[in-house]
Amino acid sequence: MNTAKTTRLIGAEPDPATAQARIACLEVITTFFQLVDGGHASRTVELLTTDAEMTIGDVTVKGEELAAAMRKRETDGIRRVHFSAEPSFRLLGPDEAETETLLQLFHLGDEQKLGPAARALTHLKDRFVRGGDGVWRLSRRAVTILAGSE
Repeated sequence: MNTAKTTRLIGAEPDPATAQARIACLEVITTFFQLVDGGHASRTVELLTTDAEMTIGDVTVKGEELAAAMRKRETDGIRRVHFSAEPSFRLLGPDEAETETLLQLFHLGDEQKLGPAARALTHLKDRFVRGGDGVWRLSRRAVTILAGSE
């Protein structure tokens, strides 16, 4: 909605660069959750910058600790489904963007007979940067748990 140099009216069509950045960043968000839900959480590191960090509450993980946390998701025996609302999007500069997303997390398992168990409602604030290779990657995710425990 806002770029580094100009402000456009809400409802006006974005310029091509903003639209392309939005598509690329939303693809990162979608792919991230598809990988986790598909049992391939360790591959999410391909979507991150080398200095990426994730903060949940007061805990921040980055580097090898973040990669290890994603590997652990593959072997914890929990089948997850992430269901997200349409993210907001702001282009902060030519190579930096930000999104905010409301996300519901469900666990699938024995209780699935009664329906999937909602585990959490969270607010995600993501920061993306475009690298020298022209690829947008997630550089920071701040997770605020609004309800639930995960």
